[in-house]
Amino acid sequence: MQKPKIAFIDDEPRILRSLKMHFRQSHDVFTTTDAAELMAYVSRHDVQVVISDQRMPDKQGTEVLRDIKEKSPNTIRILLTGYADLNAVIDSVNEGEIYRYITKPWQNDELKDVINKATEIAQQTQDIAPSVFWGHSTVSLCIQ
Repeated sequence: MQKPKIAFIDDEPRILRSLKMHFRQSHDVFTTTDAAELMAYVSRHDVQVVISDQRMPDKQGTEVLRDIKEKSPNTIRILLTGYADLNAVIDSVNEGEIYRYITKPWQNDELKDVINKATEIAQQTQDIAPSVFWGHSTVSLCIQ
């Protein structure tokens, strides 16, 4: 069985190395400091989860995740932030651009739990998405 794909974008290479080390056993991990490189990777691969830092030199994480949503709507998006950008985070959550946000410094167990849950959701969505989009069946959700 193939490992699920996750991608991290951060402007600090040491953080990317640390994240890759934490997830390489359970996931196929892609890391980059460049938003264009991330978009190219997501365009070529079926990525279950993208995790972005909020504060980067060229583009805010919320902008990166908005672009990811347009390119790959089933990819689960998570924001890492070490700053009190609460309004931007709230707006992104409300607009459906991010699944969760995690503050820096993060707790490793919390980050792993969130990413593993996001991966699980993405895989479940991937399993039902083709039949929904190709019109082979109808999916109905009922909340009681």
